[in-house]
Amino acid sequence: MIAEEIRNLLHCRPFKPFRLHIAEQAVHTVPRTDYALLNPAGTMMVVMDEAGHFDWISTEHIIRITHVGESQAQAA
Repeated sequence: MIAEEIRNLLHCRPFKPFRLHIAEQAVHTVPRTDYALLNPAGTMMVVMDEAGHFDWISTEHIIRITHVGESQAQAA
């Protein structure tokens, strides 16, 4: 389940920044744990950027998660 994978990434120590690839071709980077919040049900997330803007994301629209610095070839 994608929500469990996100929870694991948010609680990983040391934390490694990651990207959420969304079905609409959008990509959201999570540079630190305080830039993302997953609801208890694991169905919705809030992701904030460096400027303080945030987006609500339905976890069912996340198609891939990659670590920052990981190439597209490694993620496939």
